[in-house]
Amino acid sequence: MSLSSSMNELIIRSHQIQMHAVQEGLYNLSQGNEHLRDSLTDWILDLSNVNTCLDYFIQYERQINRQVNEARLENAKQAYEITELKEMVENLQKALDRCAQSQ
Repeated sequence: MSLSSSMNELIIRSHQIQMHAVQEGLYNLSQGNEHLRDSLTDWILDLSNVNTCLDYFIQYERQINRQVNEARLENAKQAYEITELKEMVENLQKALDRCAQSQ
């Protein structure tokens, strides 16, 4: 996980904690006010939906980072294999040159 993605998650989690506190406050207000109860309940549900979206974003970012890291690992493996193959070609070329010179 890159630093920027972990910072993104920390910032989002911080906002989620703040949203939870707002939800609690709205819930407490709704208990004492019959006239606003429906509106406050709707706001609480809206915040809950926003929280769900933020959780989805975090999961999406983690999945993308995992795929990027897997691709980087695969590229590194292929680069290593290419280097090995180049060395093998050089060694075979040298051996071929020696055979050609000895004849």
